[in-house]
Amino acid sequence: MTTRLSGTPFAALVKNTDPASSAVVVIDVQNDFCARGGYYDRTGADLSSIDTTLDRLIRLIDSARDAGAMVAFVRSQYDPIHLSPTQNERRRRVGWDIPLCRQDSWGIGFYRVEPLPGEPVITKHRYDAFYGTSLELILNSNGRRNLLFTGVATNVCVETSLRSAFIRDFEVVLLEDCAAARSRRAHEATLDTVRQHFGIVASADDVERAWEASKPG
Repeated sequence: MTTRLSGTPFAALVKNTDPASSAVVVIDVQNDFCARGGYYDRTGADLSSIDTTLDRLIRLIDSARDAGAMVAFVRSQYDPIHLSPTQNERRRRVGWDIPLCRQDSWGIGFYRVEPLPGEPVITKHRYDAFYGTSLELILNSNGRRNLLFTGVATNVCVETSLRSAFIRDFEVVLLEDCAAARSRRAHEATLDTVRQHFGIVASADDVERAWEASKPG
């Protein structure tokens, strides 16, 4: 058993990642947030950890499919018709008022991940993957009450969606090595917040060991 769980009993992780009732939620792994030349890159984000993070995430997605967990993909779409004055003002204030995740653009496309036929793809227009989407309906319809959060950015859309899931009484796990942020400091701050207030922080190795332990026999 790994020591990276920071005091969380391994049995709790096994229970909260049971493949039959779990979904890996992959948030905003898109060109505009992950690729060179995308929105994050153009606004000065540190992308140095992205590909290492995605190497591990891709392996986790394969493990989830093999174990029988759902994999749900969430993507941002920020066409002007969806942007409120509040959103536009915030972007202008921080100097990031450039187009991102526009419909049919290169930037909205998935980066190094690809949903399989039948896997849900949720399009959101706010940080929260539940707000104005069918994500909760899909999860409930398929008996998925344990959610494993991954993707970009740890402290923005991943954290916002995780908090929203917790408020809806889902059990939540944040995969620390399958999520990334604009900076390591921002990433670590979210890990601390989740540990203290919302759920379990675990590594992909932790989760894969839990899936192995949950196999019959």
